[in-house]
Amino acid sequence: MRYNEVNGTTNVSTIQPKIPTIGWSKELGGWVAKQRAHHKKKAKYMTEDRIQMLNSIGFEWEVRVGWDERLEELKQFKKKNGHCNVPSNYKANPHLGQWVHNQRKAYKKKGCRTEITEDQIELLNGIGFSWNRYEEKWNIVFEELKHFRKEYGHCRVNRKSNPQLGHWVSNQRRARKTLSSGQIRRLERLGFEWVLGQGKMRRQQKVPHNKIWDERFKELQEYKQVNGNCNVSAYDEDNSKLGKWVNRQRTAYKKNKLSKKRTDLLDEIGFEWQLSRPSVEVWDERLEELIQFNEEHGHSNVPRSYKANPKLAVWVNTQRTSYKRGKLSSDQIKQLNGIGFIWNRNEEEWKKMFEELKQYKVQTGHCRVPGKYKANPQLGAWVNNQRQLYKKGKLSPEQIKCMNSIGFEWEVRVSWDERCEELKQYKVQTGNCNVPDKYPANPQLGKWVMHQRTAYKKGKLSSEQTESMNEIGFEWVRKNRKK
Repeated sequence: MRYNEVNGTTNVSTIQPKIPTIGWSKELGGWVAKQRAHHKKKAKYMTEDRIQMLNSIGFEWEVRVGWDERLEELKQFKKKNGHCNVPSNYKANPHLGQWVHNQRKAYKKKGCRTEITEDQIELLNGIGFSWNRYEEKWNIVFEELKHFRKEYGHCRVNRKSNPQLGHWVSNQRRARKTLSSGQIRRLERLGFEWVLGQGKMRRQQKVPHNKIWDERFKELQEYKQVNGNCNVSAYDEDNSKLGKWVNRQRTAYKKNKLSKKRTDLLDEIGFEWQLSRPSVEVWDERLEELIQFNEEHGHSNVPRSYKANPKLAVWVNTQRTSYKRGKLSSDQIKQLNGIGFIWNRNEEEWKKMFEELKQYKVQTGHCRVPGKYKANPQLGAWVNNQRQLYKKGKLSPEQIKCMNSIGFEWEVRVSWDERCEELKQYKVQTGNCNVPDKYPANPQLGKWVMHQRTAYKKGKLSSEQTESMNEIGFEWVRKNRKK
């Protein structure tokens, strides 16, 4: 009551306010938070008398804490625990755990980020916030494996001697398909064996080193013809292997481990042995070129095969890769955002097709785009692909939400007459109605044709349906193919 009389509010924070508040104490803040929790759970502790007493002083049972206040709570948590990974079931402050989870979720929505601003991202980065909690954990255990490798000369960790690391190593082998390409590369650099006991067999099956070198050299020659230089970036998604090979040649040359023959071959094509890191001036120069491209074409999606300026195409691709890996400065990100740069081309393409589907619905009143939609064949194929991705669980929750918002039907039942029309089209193209059971262009049509023959045998087709099929020359008994 004294706190309310002095400060005019019952919202006592659990952390020390920036502005000194008379009567504040951590204990009082914790007690206030507990009263709200007991009231919400309808605990026996929170009797009617106590509820009335708190109501009499204007006690607020639900309080929305601001973003800045949560950030201060997170700072206090890090100061105490040494990291920002607040557990989702953090008993001392459950709301903080949920808030941290929400920040990561908002950050993932890169293309349409509205729930978290660039300034907020910078503030969180400033306190060492990890946007991918699992990736951070992975990195910590990976460092343990590196120390193990350094000490014992291999990565075959015994579960009995080191249960935690041994279990993690086993999990990596089982989860290889779900690991990122970067994680796989890092493990393989340590000499990680994906299948135990086949190390010798792998070495026997390995492609001869000379052959690999010659293949990479040819790729580098082709790269120079297109781009005018041999400076392949290891961050170029289209040429990452070549970029890493180029780096290895420079390293081998510095250590005098590159043969004279190979050195001469690389000299002949103008290979630069010492390459300074890209300067700010070069980055700004490429940005100006991208701005000009944007003004001419109305977007920043430079094609990968852009002959007018191949260097710009490679640079744009490198920016996307660097952004994913967190290697662009906040200033560079702001400049690229300022010209509407698309960080995820696939996501932008999805939004574009979704807008076309919305227009289709406005015109037709539904989203059932035919597979061979003459006015827009790409849209028909895209709609069919969304249904397949949905079945396989490969659409994001945001994409599913967008599709549901316009009444998209994930499973479409095609009428008998529509299938009959598809069969007519098939006959026009092939000269017969014998659709294969596994017809790649339209698997459902093949199954439908088979069902018509079965239904006809059992007398389950109507006279109108039978007549329609006879009119297009349908064979009720399909002749066996000659073997």
